[in-house]
Amino acid sequence: MTDPLIVEGLEKTYKTRTEVVHALKGVSFSVKQGEIFGLLGPNGAGKSTTINILTSLLSADKGKVLFFGKERNEEAQNRINATTAFGWLNGTLTVEQNLQIYATMYNVKDKETRITQLL
Repeated sequence: MTDPLIVEGLEKTYKTRTEVVHALKGVSFSVKQGEIFGLLGPNGAGKSTTINILTSLLSADKGKVLFFGKERNEEAQNRINATTAFGWLNGTLTVEQNLQIYATMYNVKDKETRITQLL
């Protein structure tokens, strides 16, 4: 049986007007079945960038992410759940903004219609 999450050689670069920032340089890890996994590190270490790539909010410049042995697909996306240290942030957003974020993360089909129904 393959590991539920395998990350191989993730790279992400941001370009500003004055510099190129390498947020991720060849990040690789795997998460075993039943394992609780967290990312720890100082500011600027690439934790948020990695999570944003895993949850499809960002795309990697290079590398591979496998969920249950497959590249990201709808089934895999529906099995992802992530949280950050900034859970309080949701309270600063409107209900609609929160629904937009979660609908994007969970790849909700026809999200505008669904959000309107929920509101």
